[in-house]
Amino acid sequence: MDEIPRSSLISAIDKYVKRQTFLPPLFTHAKRTNLGLVITLPALAESDLLQSLVSLKHCELPEVDVEVIVIINHSSDTSKEIQKLNENIALEVQEWAIKNSSSGLKYLVSNPIELPKKHAGAGLARKVAMDEAVRRLQDSMVINPVIAAFDGDATCSKNYLVELWRFFKSNPNSLGCSINFEHPIHDEESFQTKAIIQYELHLRYYQAALIFAGHPYAEFTVGSSMAVTRNAYVLQGGMNRRKAGEDFWFMLKLMMAGEVGTITNSTVFPSDRDSNRVPFGTGRAMLEMKEKNDYTFYTSKFESFIRLKNFLNEVGNLYNTEVDIADNLTLQFLESVNWKTEIAEIKLYTTNYESFQKRFYRWFNVFMVMKFFHFLRDQGEKDVPVFDAAKKLHAYLWDGHILPESELELLQKFRHKKRVQSIDYTP
Repeated sequence: MDEIPRSSLISAIDKYVKRQTFLPPLFTHAKRTNLGLVITLPALAESDLLQSLVSLKHCELPEVDVEVIVIINHSSDTSKEIQKLNENIALEVQEWAIKNSSSGLKYLVSNPIELPKKHAGAGLARKVAMDEAVRRLQDSMVINPVIAAFDGDATCSKNYLVELWRFFKSNPNSLGCSINFEHPIHDEESFQTKAIIQYELHLRYYQAALIFAGHPYAEFTVGSSMAVTRNAYVLQGGMNRRKAGEDFWFMLKLMMAGEVGTITNSTVFPSDRDSNRVPFGTGRAMLEMKEKNDYTFYTSKFESFIRLKNFLNEVGNLYNTEVDIADNLTLQFLESVNWKTEIAEIKLYTTNYESFQKRFYRWFNVFMVMKFFHFLRDQGEKDVPVFDAAKKLHAYLWDGHILPESELELLQKFRHKKRVQSIDYTP
């Protein structure tokens, strides 16, 4: 995203605050000119909320001021029990915030906020928190300050704040970033631990396989471990109001707009709990495994990524000439999404291969990849246990002779890579 004049940026921020925020200002605390990093944390009946805030309190502090914004929220149709729980949590956490705020790290905790039933959910709650961060940063003299997303049941390593600030200071062209994450692993024999090992292995396998296939938008999209510059947040229209998957769509939008990086030397520890609050994601996956009494997680076959790779290898040829797609299933899918019409239109609005490639991947983004895999599944290429799929990828990439004997051992190998890079692909 090209740099814009400061006067235009200030105007864009003012317009955003006036037109696109959902609620009026929530805090009257004096704004600080050295505020450079705001951690946003929506919380719905989060009994472990203090644990998350204590984790942030133990962090080393960067050279800029930091604020933590906690938005306690619930839907207008939520039960009286949840409303009362939120009220009690708010009182406890507000008292804690007063005692534990410092000059370098301040906690701002809202009273319980009632969100309209039609829109209440993860996206709107996160939007309210991040929009409030934009307001808090209006008087900041820091160039391009940072807004990070966190969760009320997550914790982090002690260098989380300093590494967040260091990343954006060192990478001024980055619009946002994902942060390395690791779900907690306690009792290796418990169902909960076995299930979360499989789910995280799926996340890491899928990201690594996307890079193997050559897709440029292969970043993690975990809501509790992502951050964005204030400027990019405003210029991209802020957080969406989706009830679930808001993190996926937000990060996808950033990736299509410009450079998005990764912090690998600091870690966020998301919760491994099950949840029925959202239709997909970690909580839903854990709940479904629990309900089935089967911790096996199923994911896209490695062969599906090979099909994807074979198609993406033709992108350069697509720019210069027509391409014959040899794989029949891939061709059937492409025909179902009118690929020749799309490619012709992309060519019409681009003047060189670089712009063609960018526009192509805005069309064939990671959501289109998901549609491709769903199509393959419907045509008989069924999902397989993640351990089997990830072992194939591991054997292809790193060592085909020494295979991990357990899901945990394989997960640890992927964790050791932190974020798989294209340079890891040396068959």
